[in-house]
Amino acid sequence: MDNASKFLEAFVSIEQSMRDILKPSRNMKFYQLVNLCSKSNPIIRSKQMDLMEYADLRNAIVHQRGNQQEIIAQPVDSVVNDIMAIAQALKKDEQIGMHLHKKVVVCHPNDLILDTYYLMQKLGTSKLPIYDEDKFIGLITYKEIANWAINQPSLQYISEIIEECADDRVIFMDRKRDISKIILEFENSLKKGIYVLVVIITETGMKDQKPLGIFTVYDLPELMSYLY
Repeated sequence: MDNASKFLEAFVSIEQSMRDILKPSRNMKFYQLVNLCSKSNPIIRSKQMDLMEYADLRNAIVHQRGNQQEIIAQPVDSVVNDIMAIAQALKKDEQIGMHLHKKVVVCHPNDLILDTYYLMQKLGTSKLPIYDEDKFIGLITYKEIANWAINQPSLQYISEIIEECADDRVIFMDRKRDISKIILEFENSLKKGIYVLVVIITETGMKDQKPLGIFTVYDLPELMSYLY
């Protein structure tokens, strides 16, 4: 298959993927699909300008002669590889459950605050979820530990400062959630001025279930790598 045929096949695949996402009630041009899909799909949003250029390139590759389409140009390998990768990423959007391989490290109400701090340092994280068995209680961050060290150093256990722990910026999602939806949740929260600290994955998205995975905004590159 020549480059033009590969390009056109990927172009059609992308167009169909966008229609599957939007399910438009009327026929839309490729440009319109890109603009609308960019609002809800991080893959389309990250490649929005490229896709617009590829729409122009598609028109340059194909010439309509009567009822027949004639290929009059061949795109370069780098362009073909890129549009094929986009098409594959849109088809590949997997459930996050496919990538939950790491054990979620948590702390507990009866853990020592200082030990929790050392654990966070060892893990290279600034936050840890607090669980009482499988029940989510809150989130402890460096901010709470700093407040404890300055204002209440006589206290020893997480349970003693637990009411100070932030849990209002924690989102729970089920393991069948598409990866792109998790990325979108982070992006939308930032647009609203709400800084979501973590997304915790459980079996059905309920907070009182065992945590199967945990993601922060710093994991966005990793999440994107699963797709593209």
